[in-house]
Amino acid sequence: MMKCVLLYSAGCPLHASFRADRPLRCAGAHHSGGASLRAQESSWSSSPGMEHLWGFQSEESAGRNVSCLEWNPVKHDMLAVAYGEFDFSAQRDGLILFWSLKNPSYPDKIISVPCGVTCIAFSREHPNLLAAGLYDGTVCVYDIRKDEAKPTLESGAANGKHTDPVWALRWVDHGAERGGEHLVSISTDGRVMQWNMKKGLEQSELMMLKRVAASAKQGGDAPKALGSEGIISRRSAGLCIDFCPKDPNIYIAGTEDGHLHKCSCSYSEQYLESYFGHAGPVYKLRWSPFCPNTFVSCSADWTVKLWNAEVSSPVFSLQSGTDYVADVCWSHDNSTVFASATGDGRVDVWDLAANTLDPIKSIKTPHTLSCVSFARSSPVLVTGNASGVVDVYQLTGTLAQPVERTAAEQLAALEKVTATVHNAPGGAAAA
Repeated sequence: MMKCVLLYSAGCPLHASFRADRPLRCAGAHHSGGASLRAQESSWSSSPGMEHLWGFQSEESAGRNVSCLEWNPVKHDMLAVAYGEFDFSAQRDGLILFWSLKNPSYPDKIISVPCGVTCIAFSREHPNLLAAGLYDGTVCVYDIRKDEAKPTLESGAANGKHTDPVWALRWVDHGAERGGEHLVSISTDGRVMQWNMKKGLEQSELMMLKRVAASAKQGGDAPKALGSEGIISRRSAGLCIDFCPKDPNIYIAGTEDGHLHKCSCSYSEQYLESYFGHAGPVYKLRWSPFCPNTFVSCSADWTVKLWNAEVSSPVFSLQSGTDYVADVCWSHDNSTVFASATGDGRVDVWDLAANTLDPIKSIKTPHTLSCVSFARSSPVLVTGNASGVVDVYQLTGTLAQPVERTAAEQLAALEKVTATVHNAPGGAAAA
């Protein structure tokens, strides 16, 4: 029988509100009565804040590194958590746990994996399907409706597989005329692979990432691949990937070299554009869900950078500490808000409309953080750490206020911030 640590009673008003599918309204069981609730609601107009609620943790996950967090696209209270070590010398078996905001006492489902899990992704077309990337290069797909914890599909020697760890996965819908939804993976073996599930798990190579010549960093024509002079390998190790929300044919790949490359699924011979600015490996990148030309990245160089897809240098370069930034994620409600998590335990929430120099809210934890994510339909932020705990925070103050904007208004709010930089002397480089 699994033993779990419950930090908050399942009978508190918080969990009652979740069970009723209402927005989060209170921070804990000690808030009771109309006066306390009115006092908290009045604080929504105050400064932004974060209140720790509980930690998702179990005996099975204790001491494991949280490698990825993924919310289900339909059941917005369901959080899939992957556990796997990033360090080669610390490799062990992997784990995927399915937690719910409605029941923090124990996971709804447990999947044991023979190898460390490095990334996961839910299908949008079939939300019951969860893809997982493993440290040994395997890509597998699980049907979470089934009781058995075995993958429905799995890559192998017969259908091809990555030869290095799979660091990121994305489901991409190309439309019915182009085969519907496909799964795309990226690995430090330098390959971007597309997986088709029509007949098993068939792969095709979208791109072999190549290192870019140093002279190309200074501008000029399209980047050229490095020759063999003094270079051990021409391949560039891929670490992260994301697709344009408006054009599923376009994606950005982040590399261990610190460079980002804009690519097309229809053209595998050359990058469409390369972006330079990071001085260390790019760990994560996320395209804005509101603006098709804007994406954000984080790196081992201690910075978070905001980019315009049409410009090769960053619009903003943000730094709040002196350790690597492990993950970054956009808010689902506000186009100018995103969060980042660092190796020294900092959780930062940024709002570019309010401050382009410092985060509007920061908290310091004693843990090595590995990932961060906003909940889809609740004012909640979750973080994963190297000890196997997923901490759940309630957003308060201005961060919890509903943003009543149309899609066009969300786009305009973000473009207004970036336009200020573009119109400054020197353009984006001035940032």
